[in-house]
Amino acid sequence: MDMRRTDRQVSDPATIDDILARAMVGHLGLVDDAGTYVVPFSFAVRRDGERVTVYIHGAGHGRKVDAIRARPDARICFQTEVYHSVADLDGRATGLSQWYESVIGFGTARVVADPDEALDGLRAIVAKYFPEYADGVDPEALEHVTMLALDLDDMTGKANLPA
Repeated sequence: MDMRRTDRQVSDPATIDDILARAMVGHLGLVDDAGTYVVPFSFAVRRDGERVTVYIHGAGHGRKVDAIRARPDARICFQTEVYHSVADLDGRATGLSQWYESVIGFGTARVVADPDEALDGLRAIVAKYFPEYADGVDPEALEHVTMLALDLDDMTGKANLPA
């Protein structure tokens, strides 16, 4: 993916993984019959070499899940950020900026059909947000949620941090 501000580009996979681990809200952009749709969510990431999968969960029906089921080969966009603060670089309006780290990725989305993968994804989400409950997620929890996987094949990061 080309980036205009290459001085802010983050391409190291370990650094991207670190940003993903610290980011608390992800955003999924997709298209359905009504148009473009962006939705925030809790998420966890699994990396297997170059393959990156973002797991999210939710209800079994609704705009997000219906769009994914209707267009299983459609391209989606995933985005998340770690916001640090606003910055006044020179005491003038032209010097205002923000300190942040972000990741954006593209790929496809799917409803997770494999119960083992779904449980692993749900456990990863719980471990990220509530590590003390990670060992308590059992297969019965999948009766109440639908797990989605965002399989990203193009991903990069961007950061604007104080020197």
